[in-house]
Amino acid sequence: MSGLEFPMDALINRIVLLCKGDKEKAKTYIRGAMAYYPGQTALWYLQKVISDLEQQQVEQFRQRKIAPSTVSTPGKALRQLLAQSRSDNPGKSEAWHLKNAQQQAKSQPSNLVDPKQMGQLLERLRGDRSAANRLIENMRSRYPGKSDKWVLDKVMYDLERDRR
Repeated sequence: MSGLEFPMDALINRIVLLCKGDKEKAKTYIRGAMAYYPGQTALWYLQKVISDLEQQQVEQFRQRKIAPSTVSTPGKALRQLLAQSRSDNPGKSEAWHLKNAQQQAKSQPSNLVDPKQMGQLLERLRGDRSAANRLIENMRSRYPGKSDKWVLDKVMYDLERDRR
């Protein structure tokens, strides 16, 4: 095993996380970078895709007029969870810590939606935060590429429609 395999796996996992778990979307981004920038190393492509996806998130925050410092990005949350996992379980492998942090990140509420709209959704669900997060994540997986506002609006619309 070469020294690059684990860091590359971690970078690939990071890309998948930034693509909200959509492995096909992650592959598409990587292939796109390889086609657009031929002749680079595999590590360079992975770092480029991560950089582009993080920049894309910053632009989305700006478009929604949400300051990036007030909303934690998935990468920031994952890094925090990794650090916590390492301190809580010092004898475990790095791969174990990464998997543990990813599982915790999936179970935590999303910070990528407007807090006011999230509050309205929670009102409709009588405070059931886990149900709200499941509905949001399900809608994101059904409609990849849609904005977070659109996803939340769709969840709320569907709830209202189903109650009629």
